[in-house]
Amino acid sequence: MSTSNPVLLIAAIFLILVGLTYPFFVLWRLNRQLSGSEVPANRQLAVTLALTALVPITAVLAGFWLVVPAARSSVAFTAILFGSGIALVITLLAAYRVNRPH
Repeated sequence: MSTSNPVLLIAAIFLILVGLTYPFFVLWRLNRQLSGSEVPANRQLAVTLALTALVPITAVLAGFWLVVPAARSSVAFTAILFGSGIALVITLLAAYRVNRPH
């Protein structure tokens, strides 16, 4: 692990922590929503579950990419990271479309 840049290390730790805690927060909020009177639509539920998978994967991969020099030099790791990032952006656009008022 390269500790030459402390800003990259702090950003990587933050991204990894967000990636590890995000699914628990979303599933807790979804549990409260499903047990209440206002149940989300199927499309909204599908987008929420897709984000529950994509946000942690992208955040943890980006955190490791920032910290591990071998990951930055690996074309395959970088391609997987950018692929998950593109999938995350597409899912966020779909979430915006599903949740916007009609």
